[in-house]
Amino acid sequence: MGLFGKIFGGDKKPSSDLPPEVRKIFDKMARVMEDEKLQNSMYPDQIKSQIENGQDTDEISYAVGEFGRTEDNPIPVNGPIGELVYLSCLKTKSNARLLFHRLGSMDGIDFYETVTIDGRDWDVLFFSMYHPRKSKKAPSGYVLTSTNEQPLLFGTNRRVENFPYSLQQAIRSTTSEIFGFPLPPPQVRQAEESVKFQRPKDHLQRVKSLVAQSQGYRRDS
Repeated sequence: MGLFGKIFGGDKKPSSDLPPEVRKIFDKMARVMEDEKLQNSMYPDQIKSQIENGQDTDEISYAVGEFGRTEDNPIPVNGPIGELVYLSCLKTKSNARLLFHRLGSMDGIDFYETVTIDGRDWDVLFFSMYHPRKSKKAPSGYVLTSTNEQPLLFGTNRRVENFPYSLQQAIRSTTSEIFGFPLPPPQVRQAEESVKFQRPKDHLQRVKSLVAQSQGYRRDS
């Protein structure tokens, strides 16, 4: 087990008995994870303006359909970092952590594929990212935890072709861009090595359909 595996053996904050340079890394990570204003300040000016002027809400006022599970009722969050933090704080009601990656986007709505870290439950969740903060509401079947409980990212805003295999490497790239250091949770590596992930047929068909629509949308745009 490497350094981060020793520090993060479970869903807990790192020990305070760390070398100063390592403590500095985790302090920066904790600030970014917890501070939405700091997250918003990290975006380019045009995106930041759209986010700051967006609707401040837990659920979009004109939305229809089931919250989070349709493009007509996406989860409001503050940009790409908001998506990552929100999903990393989401658990099933049976306390299972989610792994996730971004499948694509259409008309400003991002959609992510998720799977519980034990490989049992698969889902697709939709996000609207031009809002000043993350929703405090969870889709049915889920609960939101605090970044204090879980200070790491369990997915990426990139599409991972062999999801969730190869997710650890994608998280390394994503966390390097955001925090300046690769910080994949050891639980992701353990899941990749020990769990047999297999998408249900109906879920697989939906994923293929959404990806095809997204790719067609980009070509037509």
